[in-house]
Amino acid sequence: MEIFKLLSDVKNSDITTNVVKENIYPEINGTLSIKKGIVTYEISWWARLVQVYQMEHLVNAEDIDFEINSRVIEGLEIDDFSKFKQGLLDHGMSSVANSLEITNEEIRNVIIKTITNHKYYTLLFSDCKLYNLLSNEELKLEYVKKIKEDITFLENRDSHIKNRLGWVNENNETLTNQEILNLYN
Repeated sequence: MEIFKLLSDVKNSDITTNVVKENIYPEINGTLSIKKGIVTYEISWWARLVQVYQMEHLVNAEDIDFEINSRVIEGLEIDDFSKFKQGLLDHGMSSVANSLEITNEEIRNVIIKTITNHKYYTLLFSDCKLYNLLSNEELKLEYVKKIKEDITFLENRDSHIKNRLGWVNENNETLTNQEILNLYN
């Protein structure tokens, strides 16, 4: 039996390695100055970059977070912005107090818009689009392109993506890949 001879040789065989694929999931960060009218926020931010599953030409910025380092009004740093804002509210100036805020969503959007200019993004992913910057219609076209290449892509997983993109029927059931392709023919 030749097979047993080959199996007995495994014990003394050298181990070989073949790298099939390599990935990197860097966390990038920076500091931004964001100005809205006379108010300037300085923030430190960070985000992890991940290539999208089976769509390596797209990079998703995940776990985006930030902290506010300072708030400045016309060159004067406000030591305790919450107390400053509360003082305005207490004196009947709610419209002024509220206008001084830059919302977390606005800050997050500014961060996303700056990521593609980050020196390490351009170094690692220069030819890749940032998933977070694509409109719903652009995302749909990217997914349709991938489904055309592989009809099984997303078929039995990630229904939340299909739901988010509006690929549901009148009964709110997730469309099959074939039904999605029929929409785009």
